[in-house]
Amino acid sequence: MTKPILAISPGNKKLGRIPNISTIPVKDCGNCSACMHDCYALKAWRMYPNVRDAWKKNSKAFHFDSFHAFNYVHEYLVKKKPAFFRIHQAGDFLDQNNLNAWCNIARGHPGTKFLAFTKMHDLDFGDVPDNLAIVLSVFPAMDLPLQGMPIAFLQDGTEARIPQNTFVCPGQCKDCKHCWDKKSVVFNKH
Repeated sequence: MTKPILAISPGNKKLGRIPNISTIPVKDCGNCSACMHDCYALKAWRMYPNVRDAWKKNSKAFHFDSFHAFNYVHEYLVKKKPAFFRIHQAGDFLDQNNLNAWCNIARGHPGTKFLAFTKMHDLDFGDVPDNLAIVLSVFPAMDLPLQGMPIAFLQDGTEARIPQNTFVCPGQCKDCKHCWDKKSVVFNKH
């Protein structure tokens, strides 16, 4: 494997042993005006210098050397062969080219299930492979997306648009994995 140009986390308390990659919250989120003040990732950004350094490193790689960044992700997946991989636990798709590159990564690794939440609702999701679950994040102040895709609703006590019987996240991805099945979900604000 080439010299690490990215910091891919092997997992964390919430995800369990699911590898994931993140970029800078707010800065690397193109549609966060409605949620930037409630961004859960900013807490980790402020509290943990090692997390902040890793996310900065990833942001720089995806912005300035995306070919090598995605090549590194590919090499990581070839070596580790994870069953699941979480894309940007913090941050978001940077643009259509970034989404397309992640789609190519997923296509190249059909044995891995990928998951990404996004507030970039205006991207073209028409060419997303089956093993990449994309869930559109919606905060109460945001318009509902027009695309017929799963939605992740943030319930802060004011969200009244959640369809009845929408699955409520129990808080532990490592035990649940509901979102990887391309279904809508409710996250209670905490």
